[in-house]
Amino acid sequence: MRLCLLKKRLSNLLISSSVFALIILILVSCNLFGQLDNPADPDSLNYQGYIVVDSFEKVIPMAPKATLSFPPTLYSAKLVGASDYRFQIAPEESFASVEFDKTQDTNIFTPSTWTPSNGASTYYFRVIAKKDGILGTWSAGQVFTITSIPTTTTTTIPSTTTTTTIPPTGTVSSPSFSPTAGTYSTTQSISLSTNPSDATIRYTIDGSTPTETTGTVYTGAISVSSTKTIKAIAYKAGWTASPVSSATYTITGTVATPTFSPIAGTYTTAQNVTISCSLAGSSIRYTTDGTNPSSTSGTLYTGSITISSTCIIKAVAYKTDWITSNIENAIYTLTLPSLNIALSSAGATATAISEGTYLGTTQYALKAIDGDAETGWSSEWDMPAWLLVQFNNTYKINKIGVWWGSHQHNYTIKISINGTSWTTVRSGTSNNVEGAAPIHEEFSISPQYAKYIKIEITSTSAPSSHIFQASVNELEVYAGDI
Repeated sequence: MRLCLLKKRLSNLLISSSVFALIILILVSCNLFGQLDNPADPDSLNYQGYIVVDSFEKVIPMAPKATLSFPPTLYSAKLVGASDYRFQIAPEESFASVEFDKTQDTNIFTPSTWTPSNGASTYYFRVIAKKDGILGTWSAGQVFTITSIPTTTTTTIPSTTTTTTIPPTGTVSSPSFSPTAGTYSTTQSISLSTNPSDATIRYTIDGSTPTETTGTVYTGAISVSSTKTIKAIAYKAGWTASPVSSATYTITGTVATPTFSPIAGTYTTAQNVTISCSLAGSSIRYTTDGTNPSSTSGTLYTGSITISSTCIIKAVAYKTDWITSNIENAIYTLTLPSLNIALSSAGATATAISEGTYLGTTQYALKAIDGDAETGWSSEWDMPAWLLVQFNNTYKINKIGVWWGSHQHNYTIKISINGTSWTTVRSGTSNNVEGAAPIHEEFSISPQYAKYIKIEITSTSAPSSHIFQASVNELEVYAGDI
């Protein structure tokens, strides 16, 4: 407006050229000062208070005048595409003690919340800009001076307070439950509470909804031994009754003890044992080595168990959120008929250190396992002598029988699984009567697995005139597990 008036007056005055030039100079000076001193529209095309730049290093601070009133209006060059400008003010050019620090999205700012440390004095401000996520570098400091700082006068007006006590009202809180709703394996004691604490609580456990006049008044913990839903409401005179809250408690218990079929007992044939639990969804684990199973140890039961020898089965049943069942034991005693596996007809084979001859007949080793006690194997005069029998499979043997020839024998009987590592199961002297008929001796052993049996004979009572030394008419080996 000031510029327009001046221009109008110039058009009406006829003055000398020197005076006119002086007036023009004054007008230009006033025009520039007005633009710098009034940055009211920094985005206007006519605004010349700052410059627009295209790089970080050109972002410099600019003060409109050397001296400014408080709060001062400061600005910097405007960087094209900048997202943020950060300004700092300090009382020294080194900016060692920054008194004002602000980040904003425009290049013009007025630090109205700044409290100058030195009052009306000289200060410095600097600027840094960010563009496309990249932060530039701080500019050099621009000096400016504050001419005056307005002071604030505070007037305290005494006040008079009148206190009136009004009883609190509102809505009673919904009752809360402790412990919270959930699944438990044992009986639970449920406590109810509300706010305010002196409100009355009513509850139901039959599925109905309680009110301020129906349901049981809560006076203490509620015992829940089976699955139930508790509904509760709280109320107080002058207050709005609470919403009804509810909590369901699922009480599980202990899983039923497993049962066996067939039941424990003595059997003469192999058994297929099944294990079951009456609780649907439960799992079973079992052992057959005498150790106790648990919910995490033992074999997971998936189908019937074949029992072919005496053993004990221990089983336990379990389910998530339930107490694990007691351990149930079942002993199965099997008295399976013993079968002679040392028979050539059953696939056994026999070898010996030597095979003697009697009355023109060779006393083959196989004759000791042909099932005929009237024939047998005899050795020549080799000492010690031995007879080796191999079964057609590995068996759990429990009894051995020997038909000895007509002389006493000092012997050792050994068994083996692989034919190289041997275990002695019997040593002694046969009970033959010299010159009498062959005799039969039979003895039981602790059940053991074997595929080979060997009789080693160290000496006999046969006279030197006898045509053979050791003789075994028949070897019998009995197994319960076939």
